[in-house]
Amino acid sequence: MIIDDLRDKARQLLKDKAVDVIIGYERASDGTSSAPAFIFDEKDAGRLVYDAYCVYNLASYLKDFAGRKVGIVAKACDVRSVQVLLQENQVVRQEIVIIGVECRGVGDETRLHRTGGNKEDTLAFKEKCRMCESSLPEVYDYLLRAKEEAHP
Repeated sequence: MIIDDLRDKARQLLKDKAVDVIIGYERASDGTSSAPAFIFDEKDAGRLVYDAYCVYNLASYLKDFAGRKVGIVAKACDVRSVQVLLQENQVVRQEIVIIGVECRGVGDETRLHRTGGNKEDTLAFKEKCRMCESSLPEVYDYLLRAKEEAHP
């Protein structure tokens, strides 16, 4: 699963001191949606999640860690934002480790339809996801892809 690969990569980067912090997603207090996560210790990498509820663009947090080595979990649209920050010299590429993740669309939280518990929620995809041409980031240091389920 992509979540296991993400957690393993975060642990490795933190353990090897390749980064000082991983900016990713963790489950929010409602048990369904996600929130930005800032992981400084490899032991906390298990908090990381990745699914359709990971809607936030984490690139906006990069400037908060200027001068530090930062790992960032980034979908294709997030990587485009990182590229803009780089072009505008707001961040330094050598300080950023991009963990690119395959994206099959993120949910539109304003259109979440609750039908009686987390397992029955339905989430419509954001309009921008319907028009997205690539599920893979163009730029990354590591790429994590969803593995297809084996069929019997």
